[in-house]
Order: sequence, then C-alpha cells, then structure tokens
Amino acid sequence: DWFQIGKCALAIVGAIAENAFPIAKLRRLRALIKELGGARKVAKMLLKAKSIKEMIAIGGPELADIAEILLGVQKVVAECLSI
Repeated sequence: DWFQIGKCALAIVGAIAENAFPIAKLRRLRALIKELGGARKVAKMLLKAKSIKEMIAIGGPELADIAEILLGVQKVVAECLSI
C-alpha cells in the first residue's frame, strides 16, 4: 500500500542522509563507546541484549544509539522488506 511505500522511501532517504556525514557518525560512535567503557564492554552489552528495551536497561540510551549507528541499514530492511 502507499503508506508502506512511503515509509520505505523515507527510510531509504534517512539512510542516505545519515551516511552523507560518515566522519561525524564515526566521532559520535567513538564518543558513545568511550562513554560506556570501551569496545570490549560495549560488545558484551550488545551480545546480552535481545531487544532495544533490553539494550536501554543494560547500557542506557547510549547503547541503543550505538546499535542504531551500527545497524543504520536495519531500518531500511525493516520498512522495505515487508512490502
């Protein structure tokens, strides 16, 4: 339907816009990882969490932000593959 097509298109545009500034994205990712205690600690937290809700419970919104940066294409997949 048209609503789902619109959501898919918006997700694609969002992914393009996010990837237009990779240096800023990498700096943000680096700062978030440092804030949570380093890459090893973040990796352990990400592996424990099975959902966004668990990520927030384990590492706060910063961990969810890290996952979103690392899985930015995931939104496109979620919005477009259900058409």
